[in-house]
Amino acid sequence: DDVESRGLGDVYKRQRIEIAKNWLTKTDKSILQIANGLGFSSSRYFSLLFKRISGCTPDEYRQPN
Repeated sequence: DDVESRGLGDVYKRQRIEIAKNWLTKTDKSILQIANGLGFSSSRYFSLLFKRISGCTPDEYRQPN
C-alpha cells in the first residue's frame, strides 16, 4: 500500500501542505503565519517541504497564473 510505504509522518506532512495551499489562495496570511499555524518548526523548512511536495515555492503557488 502506498500510504504504508510512505509512512504516516509523510502523509501528515502532505495533508498540512494541502491545507497550506488553501490558506495561500484564500487568505492573506504570511508564509511565516501559515508555517506557524500548521506547526512547522520554521518558515524555511515549510517552504522547502512545500516545494518538494508541490513543485513550486509557497510564493509561486500564491501568485495568480
